[in-house]
Amino acid sequence: MFASNVAANTFGPLITVSDPVFASSNSPVMAFDRATNKVVLAASTGCPQCLSKLGLVDLSTGTTSTFDGVGFGYANGIAVDPSTGIACTSTEIDFSVEFYDLATQTGFAVNLLGAVAQFQSGRDVQLDPIHHLFLVGQEFSSTAASGSSIQVFNEQGTYIESINGLSLPASSVRIALNPTLRTGYVLVTPDLTSLQSFNY
Repeated sequence: MFASNVAANTFGPLITVSDPVFASSNSPVMAFDRATNKVVLAASTGCPQCLSKLGLVDLSTGTTSTFDGVGFGYANGIAVDPSTGIACTSTEIDFSVEFYDLATQTGFAVNLLGAVAQFQSGRDVQLDPIHHLFLVGQEFSSTAASGSSIQVFNEQGTYIESINGLSLPASSVRIALNPTLRTGYVLVTPDLTSLQSFNY
């Protein structure tokens, strides 16, 4: 792992994350905590009874640390609120979202509303830093009869609302947000050449 200042075309030192759970074969997800200058990683070996693991990589010192997560199966998405130190992940097997206090390295899991099976697991997680909300993409909705949804939570893990009627791809494509206007955009399947807008 390394940091880059794209505008200045400079690169930081290469940092090796030695824990094998964060190997590329486990498709780790990452988010940047600009308040601490740390990268937050989440990954799992994917087995049904394997808890996820979180890693903290300090880009200033190159040191790494890890702690056990509370979600089961692969980590599908992650976002961090730098102003509060709260991270949110989505995991595969238990179709839940997890909320972590990075300072205390503690967390808890919340099942996605109405989800009953792995296919309804959450995917991409994005942060609204103005309203301190996490938005979680869900390819197969658990709150609508068909289609995809985005599930909205506050940082205390409270379900806020569902944005239904979407058509999200199977891959964990990013949700783009404009927090000031409380609007967002997602790619539309199957062509993946158009965007669908939503309000929250």
